Amino acid sequence: KNVSPKEIVAFVKSVDGMGALWRQGGDRQRLKTLLAAGVPVIVETWFVPEPGDEMGHYRLLTGFEDGATDADDEGYFLAHDSFLGPDRRLGYRSFDEAWRAFNRGFMPVYPLARQTELGSLLGPLADDRSMALAALAAAQAEAAERGDAFAWFNLGTSLLAAGDVAGAATAYD
Repeated sequence: KNVSPKEIVAFVKSVDGMGALWRQGGDRQRLKTLLAAGVPVIVETWFVPEPGDEMGHYRLLTGFEDGATDADDEGYFLAHDSFLGPDRRLGYRSFDEAWRAFNRGFMPVYPLARQTELGSLLGPLADDRSMALAALAAAQAEAAERGDAFAWFNLGTSLLAAGDVAGAATAYD
């Protein structure tokens, strides 16, 4: 049902002239910045097509639309979904709830000719250490606020990326 982000990055990089990298600790604005610049983004989300059939699921974000889509949302991302089909609207709030299960990981897919530009589009998430610290700060806040399994898993993942193996083990436990 699933492959790792590392495997997808390797596949994209095997295509002549293309690049990709996996980042964690993303937010809505970072995704919108990439999409507005014409850089599609693969995200991994929690997906429940039927009760009892839960899984990680990749979606390709291709655009966004700000503005109310219903009383509880402020807009949506447009996604191609291998399970549900093309041009799916993912409301910001429900998207974030599903996305947070994987530490808000995302993968810009870009022509290598745009690699320098990609660094500026990613801002502090371009550098591995800065990305780890940003993801850690977000995970700490969410673990304190929500304290559910996804929040603690993200905290463990972020602590590990920041080099705190003992702290990661405690968070995972």
